[in-house]
Amino acid sequence: TLKTPTRLRIGDGVVIQRRAVLHCGGRAWSDYQGGIDIGNHVVIGPGCYLYGAGTIEIGDYTHFGPGSMVMTQSGNAASPTRQSTTPGHLVEPVRIGSGVWIGAGAVILGGTTLGDNCLVGPNSVVKGNYDAGTTLIGNPARVVRQRVEKTDSP
Repeated sequence: TLKTPTRLRIGDGVVIQRRAVLHCGGRAWSDYQGGIDIGNHVVIGPGCYLYGAGTIEIGDYTHFGPGSMVMTQSGNAASPTRQSTTPGHLVEPVRIGSGVWIGAGAVILGGTTLGDNCLVGPNSVVKGNYDAGTTLIGNPARVVRQRVEKTDSP
């Protein structure tokens, strides 16, 4: 299912499996803002929900497991971020880097940034900013591993 396709950009080689929902913003939650920007060679598994009222950016070669969700809006009116036109709703962007793997049933909440090559375990609930190579599991998600890039230094 696709809502507001004019706010959707899809890269080359993207696979969107059946029963996936891509909601690319709309008037009720985002004051006609938001959208979804999908990089190249991304896989969106069956039954995934991407709600882009607050904008979703997805890097190349990222994989969403079955039933995973990205939610850019919430009902917490106490947050200092931009409030939508619907009272009690807030919208925040989500940025997902390249080479990220998101496990089945995981939920990525508004205001989250996942660096390149992050791994999110199945059924995890993620909120916050995470560096490249971070492995997250649980509800709420916690860091269980941080991969460090090797450098060629003398």
